[in-house]
Amino acid sequence: MFHQTSDQRETEDLKVAAFYQADGDYRGAYERASDAVSLAADDADVHLALAEAARRLGKLDEAETHYKK
Repeated sequence: MFHQTSDQRETEDLKVAAFYQADGDYRGAYERASDAVSLAADDADVHLALAEAARRLGKLDEAETHYKK
């Protein structure tokens, strides 16, 4: 059975979020970026990914919050 570390899961979440974002699936990008934030709340890259997806979904207040983090 394969077990991912938190860092591995965060990396995977960011890669999948970027894929979804590029494909226009902003809901998918948002969900995976949210997962990444829950794993690494101190990582600026995960907040940027979540901010971008939130902005595309019209969640502007949330986007601004994550851009600032």
